[in-house]
Order: sequence, then C-alpha cells, then structure tokens
Amino acid sequence: MLGHLIGEMRLLWSSATAWAYDRSRRMETLRELQALDPHERTRVLGDLGLSQTELGAALHGPFVTRDLLSGALRAIGTDPDLLRARHGGRERDMRRVCVECPARGRCRRDLATGDFARRYRHYCLNADSLAEIARAGRAPIGRA
Repeated sequence: MLGHLIGEMRLLWSSATAWAYDRSRRMETLRELQALDPHERTRVLGDLGLSQTELGAALHGPFVTRDLLSGALRAIGTDPDLLRARHGGRERDMRRVCVECPARGRCRRDLATGDFARRYRHYCLNADSLAEIARAGRAPIGRA
C-alpha cells in the first residue's frame, strides 16, 4: 500500500515538473519565433506546415515542445529519421496532427512507461498512420 502511494506521488511529481519545464520551453519557443523577421517566421512556419494562428493555438497545449512523434515511431519499431527522409510529407503531416493533439499528456506518459505501442490506438490522432507504418513490417511505408 505504501509502495503504491509512493509510486503515485513520484508520478505526480514527475508530471508536475514535466509540465513546468514544457511551459518554460513553450514560452521560449514563442519568444524566438516572435523575434524572427516576419518573412523568416512565415518560412519557418511553412516548413512546419503551420500558420501563425495554428502555432499560437498549439503552443497553449501541453507538451507541444516535446517531439512525441519520434518517440511514437520508435515505440512501434520505426526509425523516425528514415521515415522523414523517405516520406517527408507524410512525416510532416503526422507531426502537425501530433502538435494539435489533445492527448499529448497521455502520450508522453505512455512513452515514458513503455506502454505507447500497446495503448496508442485508443487515443492517438495518428493511430491509423502509425498502424499502417507498423503493418509495413517495422519499416517506413513504401520502402525502396
């Protein structure tokens, strides 16, 4: 019983510190983007597939500064760099969906505990794409 309580307290502390760190990173990212020349900011956002409005909305969500997609891809046995190199457009679309996902906190926890591959189908907005990639034999789809 005491062990369970201590485990729950550790999980709560871990979540609180992760949230505080993420909030700090979000504000830092926003300041960096606002400091860019308007044309450069538009180019950077275009590379990410986001508008200024979408970025502003995304930066208010939890864990937006964490690269959860790479962790998700690794969890299903796919190299995120290889997927990006071979299917950059698809990877970018998946990243955009990931940034806007309301379940980022749950995703972060499942990645941290190693439960992502078993649970993502229940909440991940990229579940269909991840399942397709996993079905492709643990390698990026359309492998040459």
